[in-house]
Amino acid sequence: MRKASEQKTRSTSIRMTNDQYAIIEQRAKEQGVSVSAYLVNAAVHPAASLTPGIMAKVQTLVNDACDACRCSNPKEAERLAKEANELWSF
Repeated sequence: MRKASEQKTRSTSIRMTNDQYAIIEQRAKEQGVSVSAYLVNAAVHPAASLTPGIMAKVQTLVNDACDACRCSNPKEAERLAKEANELWSF
């Protein structure tokens, strides 16, 4: 269950053209989120280019890189993993 501060208690309605909705719906689908989540994310983080889907892919790549170098350089693997995890705080 979400914390009280994270619970979504507000709802609103907006008007747009069919073409605008089609664009928004497509972008939400590309990011793997609902139209509502897409609109909230776009409004709250307008300059954010790292979508949750992109961040998940980056995390997977970093995890794979860390696994590949863990035997030869465990400290570097740990540093990379730590920095990748910090991406999630943005």
